[in-house]
Amino acid sequence: MGLFDNHNKDVFGGVFDFNGDGKTTLDEVFIASKFFEKTTKEDNETDDISFDNDLDFSSNASENNEWQDFCDDSEELGISPEDYETEDEYNEALEEAEYAWNNGCDDGYDENIGKVWLGSNVVNIPISFIVECPALDELEKIREADFPNKRRYNAAYTLASEFDIYSDDEYEQSEKKRCQFIIEKADTVIAANYLTHDGDFLYCQAVKDKFNLPITLPDEDETREFGFSEMLQKIAKKDTTLCLEVWEWCLEQFLPYAGHDILSKEELTNVSIDYLSDFSNEFMVVLIKYMSEHPDFRTTVVAEAGDLANNLSELVVEAIKQNLPDTAKALFKDGLTIANGEWKQINELTDRVILFSKDYEELETIEYVEQELLPLIKTYQDEMILDEIEVWEKDIAKYKLDVEQSCDKYAYTRSNAWRQTVSDGKEYDLDPLDYDNEKEYLESLAEEKYRWRQSFKNRETCDLNPEDYETENDFLEVLSTKADEKRKIEREERHKKDLERVNVPTISDDKDIYIYCGVVLPFSSRPYSFRTNDTTIKIGDTVIIPIGEERKETEGKIVSVGQYTRIGVPYPVERTKFILRKVEDNISNG
Repeated sequence: MGLFDNHNKDVFGGVFDFNGDGKTTLDEVFIASKFFEKTTKEDNETDDISFDNDLDFSSNASENNEWQDFCDDSEELGISPEDYETEDEYNEALEEAEYAWNNGCDDGYDENIGKVWLGSNVVNIPISFIVECPALDELEKIREADFPNKRRYNAAYTLASEFDIYSDDEYEQSEKKRCQFIIEKADTVIAANYLTHDGDFLYCQAVKDKFNLPITLPDEDETREFGFSEMLQKIAKKDTTLCLEVWEWCLEQFLPYAGHDILSKEELTNVSIDYLSDFSNEFMVVLIKYMSEHPDFRTTVVAEAGDLANNLSELVVEAIKQNLPDTAKALFKDGLTIANGEWKQINELTDRVILFSKDYEELETIEYVEQELLPLIKTYQDEMILDEIEVWEKDIAKYKLDVEQSCDKYAYTRSNAWRQTVSDGKEYDLDPLDYDNEKEYLESLAEEKYRWRQSFKNRETCDLNPEDYETENDFLEVLSTKADEKRKIEREERHKKDLERVNVPTISDDKDIYIYCGVVLPFSSRPYSFRTNDTTIKIGDTVIIPIGEERKETEGKIVSVGQYTRIGVPYPVERTKFILRKVEDNISNG
């Protein structure tokens, strides 16, 4: 923007308001510009003055005339300091000579035109040029009433003005080119009609004129009042679909002419993506679906941005979660295209996609990243990228394991599928959910299931190994049979020895009565025969009997009592062991 753009305001504090109307007119602006040009030149010349070290300040110089050595140069006016007695007389003559041109002037200006008041001091500024400026006449012909809006009027005025002062030539050319675009294209190009001469697209006004909106937007004639993203956010609160239609229309109308507004490219693309958190919660879902249905819109918003949007990774992940894998991959590829092989941007994009894929509630998202997106990264040859792939893969593997172990959704699937087929442990109060893997569960199940084997560790097992039997009942059944067989053999052997050792009377000659008791032992359900001479023993008594060759004392319970002659005894008399005592007798004796 030029220095003198405020054409209807007195921007100089009244210094150049020669006609006293309180405004700075075009001719006064012209005089002001010439004034600044002249004073700037004089300032530069003053900066070049250097003092001679050999100046004579001796006591021979008259103190009253010292002022003559330092007064302003006045040779061009024919005034010499030496012709005057005092400095005041000299200055008065000098001022009169400087403003001699003012005498007889009939153009309405008074002699104060050559004075600028600075505080309480008067600085005399000689202005000795004649105003002849045809351009002022041309500017006067440009009237605001001849233009449909303030924007076109400002553009026309700027193009015609020769008095604007710019900071550099590049900016001047840019503004003039922009103004030319507005004047020539405003009737046919929407972007030109809603562009200000100083480089702002007025999106709100354009959208108001195009769409029937459910909200109110500010009027914008020559100044932007509302940012593009702010406008979209306000529309989205009422109608998310309309918001996206407005966004797409603005891209079509304004993005091709982004060169006239240096910020418009970012505003129309990255800025709105980066401010997704300021939209409603469901807006991102609607945006992803819209991008899936309008791929040209997606490409324009993402790929035309020029720089990676920070929230692009969130869009990629949301597309995966919305079961739109093609859109997710397209967005990721757009990001890689923008990165243009630059490893920092590629690594950052991938890092953020992996990060946002971790919600510890499901694994499908991270697995899509692992199977579909990481292979795209592996195609790069940059070692700074390839070095990270192993890190990403390990991170994903650990995350998957953690989620499978902690998430109820995968309690019986994936690495936990063993829980569906493993042996039921309810009988032993075991639950597969309490174990991270099948091995740990089976070890606990075996420990509980075969705990009975430990009880036979120091007991007679008839050379049977409990490890060979699944259940205790199976083992005891075989053990009982084996024990009976062993006892039968032992009885036969002892009977044979007894016959050899003594002369046993024939059965028919033995008239004695023998008391036999049936005793059930802890390790068997069938009774074993024992003899006794105690006529008080009865069924139900607990007795102590000898077991095995070691004659280990063991408790047993009487289940039968009978008296027999030798010919009728249930077991050979000589080989039948005696009951040692009743348990009650032992207690009473104690």
